[in-house]
Amino acid sequence: MTVAEQVGRRTPHPDRSIDLRSAIVVPDLRAVVADNEGRHQGAVIGALGTALAEHGWQTAVVADHDRGAHVDRVAALALARPYGDGPAGVLDRGSVGSTLTTDTSPRASDPHGLGVTVGALAAPRQATIVEIGDVAWAEAAGAGRAARRAAVAGADVALAAVTQGLGPNDLLIVLASTAPSGREQPTPFLLVGPGVRPGLAESATTRRAGYVTLPDVAPTILDALGIPVPAAMNGTPITADAAGGGARERIATLRSAIAEARFVDRATGVFLVTLPIVFSSWALLALLAAVLPLGRFRPAARGFVRWMGLVVAVVPITTYLLGAVSVRTWGQPAWSGAAWTLAALIGGAAWWLRPPVRSVLAVSALLWTVLVVDVATGGALQFGTVLGNSPTVAGRFAGMGNNAFSLLAASTLVLAVAAWQAVERRRPGGPALLAAGAVFAVAIAIDGAPGLGSDVGGVLALGPVAALTMWSLSGRRTSWRRAAAGLAGTVGVLGLLTLVDLSRPARSQTHLGRLARRLTDGGGGGDVVIRKGLAALASFRASSLVWIPISAALLAGLLWAFARPQVRALLERPLARTLVAGGLALALLGTALNDSGVMVAAMMATVLVPAALHVLLSEPDGVGAAPGSAP
Repeated sequence: MTVAEQVGRRTPHPDRSIDLRSAIVVPDLRAVVADNEGRHQGAVIGALGTALAEHGWQTAVVADHDRGAHVDRVAALALARPYGDGPAGVLDRGSVGSTLTTDTSPRASDPHGLGVTVGALAAPRQATIVEIGDVAWAEAAGAGRAARRAAVAGADVALAAVTQGLGPNDLLIVLASTAPSGREQPTPFLLVGPGVRPGLAESATTRRAGYVTLPDVAPTILDALGIPVPAAMNGTPITADAAGGGARERIATLRSAIAEARFVDRATGVFLVTLPIVFSSWALLALLAAVLPLGRFRPAARGFVRWMGLVVAVVPITTYLLGAVSVRTWGQPAWSGAAWTLAALIGGAAWWLRPPVRSVLAVSALLWTVLVVDVATGGALQFGTVLGNSPTVAGRFAGMGNNAFSLLAASTLVLAVAAWQAVERRRPGGPALLAAGAVFAVAIAIDGAPGLGSDVGGVLALGPVAALTMWSLSGRRTSWRRAAAGLAGTVGVLGLLTLVDLSRPARSQTHLGRLARRLTDGGGGGDVVIRKGLAALASFRASSLVWIPISAALLAGLLWAFARPQVRALLERPLARTLVAGGLALALLGTALNDSGVMVAAMMATVLVPAALHVLLSEPDGVGAAPGSAP
């Protein structure tokens, strides 16, 4: 008895419109669905096949899946739809036999067999998926470089054979769903057909020419066929950006970008381990410099610790600055050396400023200016950099990333308080509050505006802290009523930004507008929130940056235990408590409201903790010299 016959007999309420004699059956579709339940991906398996069938389109698969007693129809999952109330899924027709490939080792596609099979299955109003797995088969067999190159060439010939029968109205999509050798990196994508102009692929999901995501493929197919895209689909239709140059030039550019992304990903892993080690070492030195009686070495020791703290605060922004140039040819040691050397030079220049609080303001101003200008001008430094948006991780291709938000929020808090104090000396009252509010307003606009930062979690974290800080600067006490008002105002701002995004064409909307539509359409928007929350919790276990807030908490506790008079003197300075309360609130809200979780608090700590220790250890022109001169 065939698999199709078994499914037909065992399925309650079978779909009589499907002829199982010619259909391709995926026996375990329901098992795949069950395996994905609880993952909160916000997508429905089988949505593409179901949408096609509901609008009169057939589905087919051509892939070498059945070898002996082994049935593994993975490729068919792309177009399968549930069959009745049973566990199986179906496609209307196809070929899954071993005649599509050679019997060589490693096996390879048979171009003639593929071409003939695809031609025989061709039909009007049909979507067909064809698997050409030569490279994957070669790598699975452990083939060498020569065999792998032969596999690539064979795949090209097989693809040419498949496309020979295409008509002028056929849409062709060529993609690699996973990278070769399990190596995480961007993979090729090609779209050819009616209405598709030459250029680099892009989508509203990425908002970046040359990059699309796998969830964008299904909406692209439905959009091309004039079928409404269901809310259950996460992606957006793919279009073409009219990039200059010919096809060879564009391919060369993308290959270079992939090589750059692979290097940056490796550099990221090293940096995210190095930074906590350096921060923790600096925290230990800062503790010793604060509590030990160092005698005549005390000024030098504290000066070194203050400089090292400024280096820690500056080095994250140097990774963005290095993103302005190609670094893959440097090699890992050279890149790390350049990042830390540049930070050391900038930190040294800031160290010489007097009074010491100006060093803190200079570093904060540098971070704030670089991030604001970068996002306002397209975010070139946000993409493909160590602390930016990685094309491999693919959490975000445009806008303000979580690490960048953390640095922006921390520097915004410092600069807003400094702006208030600077204006308060000359024009107290409303003008001073307006100056602080302007700093917060620019940061929130850059971080949250559609087409710029598009950062939902960042707005929700920065908005309440901005309100609480403004009340503190105005001399008003914080209350639950005022906190609720600040939260309501933040939600109002986010709602306004969402309306702005929804007013734009669907192809231009960011994830802010798409999330709103999913929530209103019942398309699994809640899954997005749950998934991000679970990711935030997982960060405490998965991210090496967790050691930064741990080190900061230990440093604070030990300083309070062994250097309490100095800490109290610092907290008694004008506005110090406002900064401490604002920093803690930012860290807590940022961690809770962003899927990067503890990484947000860690990146904020790299700015705020060295800033506080720089002032604490700055004698004699620091704590006791001019208590009213700076925050």
